[in-house]
Amino acid sequence: MKIHKPITAAIALLLLAANHVWAQTTNENHTITPPSTTDWDIPSTAKKGDNVNIKYTGDKYVKSVKVVPLPTTVTITPNCLMMIVGESATLAADIYPDITGVDKNVTWALTSGNAVTIDADGKVTAVSEGTATVTVTTQKNNKTDALTITVKPQGEYYVAKAFTVGDGKKVYFSKGNLQYQPSTDTWRFAEKQYTLLDFNPSSYTTTSTDWIDLFGWGMWLDEITDKAKITNTSETDSEYAPALNSDNEFANNKRTVDGTEWKTLSHSEWDYLITTRTNASKLYGVATVNGVNGLILLPDEWTDPEPCGKQFKSGKASSDGADYYKTVNEYTAAQWTELESAGAVFLPAAGGRFGSSVDGVGFRGLYWSSSTNDSDYAHDLLYFYSGRVEPSYGSRYRYYGFSVRLVRSL
Repeated sequence: MKIHKPITAAIALLLLAANHVWAQTTNENHTITPPSTTDWDIPSTAKKGDNVNIKYTGDKYVKSVKVVPLPTTVTITPNCLMMIVGESATLAADIYPDITGVDKNVTWALTSGNAVTIDADGKVTAVSEGTATVTVTTQKNNKTDALTITVKPQGEYYVAKAFTVGDGKKVYFSKGNLQYQPSTDTWRFAEKQYTLLDFNPSSYTTTSTDWIDLFGWGMWLDEITDKAKITNTSETDSEYAPALNSDNEFANNKRTVDGTEWKTLSHSEWDYLITTRTNASKLYGVATVNGVNGLILLPDEWTDPEPCGKQFKSGKASSDGADYYKTVNEYTAAQWTELESAGAVFLPAAGGRFGSSVDGVGFRGLYWSSSTNDSDYAHDLLYFYSGRVEPSYGSRYRYYGFSVRLVRSL
């Protein structure tokens, strides 16, 4: 009587369960790995889905099984991540080969540092300043990849750098767009450069606690102290015309915010900034920052910090539309802190107010100049959308509500 070598429970389970043999991939075939190094009669390769016969040497047991490929690599996407405390992001595990039959179950783990937490679905949350490394492991074949995440604290990162706006004229930009709160008669700059307010102009009142960032022409001047005028949505242009100086600009083209005196660029200064200063065409570009569309302006002296290897691209998109801004530049909030620490300015595409309705938010940006044409029109303004940047866009009714970005002279 012939005595057969015993088949262990683990081997038997391999043979019987689901009629599958796990295999490594090659270019065309799959390399089959037997459960042990000896006593197996098994083809060395087979194509995915093939039925192959495997035999334990010395035993009469023969089983026809189907080849199922194993993961050979796993890669974390994105391959670079910077975050700000409080932010969350979900990582993806890209498994190769990306074909039917590959087991794509993975396990996520925090393997060093405590700046983030991570859950079973790859969602990371930044909890403290510092770095942390997360690792993903395939549940079949134990393939791994790791990502080190940098977490920055919340706070202000903008560093003012010089912009030339005329012969011998240089300015610093404010840290954000101008905002006003009627209930407290308070002026401030936006907390973040990419801040967009969500408000309803038809509900403007002198007691409103909402913040306003789309102003009729001249409504941000020191001499305008009547809150009813600042919250005005009238379509009568003369109500928005302050006194003018000999250069057809605001007689008092200044605004004091946080104890510092600021002003608005004239139409010629906007034009010089975009078209005339040294390397002008290389120092602006449309972009999406933290999901907000807008225009990036770079200071005269610019060194690209290239956060996560992203190089700034100047210019415009090939087409017009809200989805095209990011085809030129796209930065997360944390990546943007690197650019603004180097002096970059971001003008969000906040759209415009036309009477008591707002249009074009996230699609177009319109920024007032201090210049006028006549009693009805303000003269030129900075206008942009994804496929166009125009610093002398012509005249617009004074009652339109547009964004205001102030500067101070060096």
